Amino acid sequence: LIVADATGEFRHETMSRALIARLDARFGGRLGLALALFDGTYARPFFHELVASQLDVDRLDYLRRDSFFTGVAEGVVGVERIIKTMRVHPTDGGAGSRIVIEAKGAYAVESYVLSRRLMYAQVYLHKTVIAADHLLRSAFARAQTRAAAGDAAVEASAPPLWFFLTRRVSTSQASDPAVVDAFARLDDTGVLYSLTRWTESPDPVLADLSQRFLQRRLFQTRYLDAEPTEADLARWHAQAADWLVSRGVPASDAAEAAPLYVSPGVSRLRAYGPTPAAICILERDGRIRELSEAPDGISVGAMAESVTKPYVCFPKELDLRLS
Repeated sequence: LIVADATGEFRHETMSRALIARLDARFGGRLGLALALFDGTYARPFFHELVASQLDVDRLDYLRRDSFFTGVAEGVVGVERIIKTMRVHPTDGGAGSRIVIEAKGAYAVESYVLSRRLMYAQVYLHKTVIAADHLLRSAFARAQTRAAAGDAAVEASAPPLWFFLTRRVSTSQASDPAVVDAFARLDDTGVLYSLTRWTESPDPVLADLSQRFLQRRLFQTRYLDAEPTEADLARWHAQAADWLVSRGVPASDAAEAAPLYVSPGVSRLRAYGPTPAAICILERDGRIRELSEAPDGISVGAMAESVTKPYVCFPKELDLRLS
């Protein structure tokens, strides 16, 4: 709903900062320290590592939370052990400081990195999650098109979602007061309500996409040996267009709607990166080692490798000929 521009891709941290800045203004500048910590401009920069790093409190929190609610035991992290062995260590001859982990906490951190990898593999990048994400994106894209056409069902969307459907919001506008207001008011209830209203749309494509999501008739995700070529996509879209026509979608609209039903993508997984903001271990002899270089850190080095998997999502009823 918020698109990239010259400033880069939209990231949720961008909106987080906008919300903190708004609260700071509301409370007369009392959150200036929080903003400095968030931005990394505070005189003691190690505090920023607690907010945004490869071992920040957000990651420690969401891994345990999501492990609990999904029942995936591999996401359990020894947070107490990690916090207990955290230390502030001087850098640059004492001019600065950073967070390090005592050697006795190295195994807990290694377990954390492994847990993060397993949670991404089994939960965040699970095939069903990828399929649901693509289906929801397709529904939003179609709703934007129908909003411009004056579709009454789309006009009945929840007001915060309607705000984003009817205008092009870019990353540089993330701190605009109207954008922040709409973003803060947008929640799951509003999205589900809007999808329910869209099932009443006279547009068979929007109605179908919305019903699929609500009824959990999700797309399937099929992994590929290599990223599809332009010729592959053209062939798949042509097959999807023919399939849509057979389901009653007008031929004049089927070609435009086909990309909404055949969505390629790439799944990328990297649980840990030696740079930037590497996790450092304080050895018993006082030396500092990057986590993957520490004794017994071989498995962490392996997890620093990026795993890339091309895929394509499409309806299970569509007999897409991938080769």
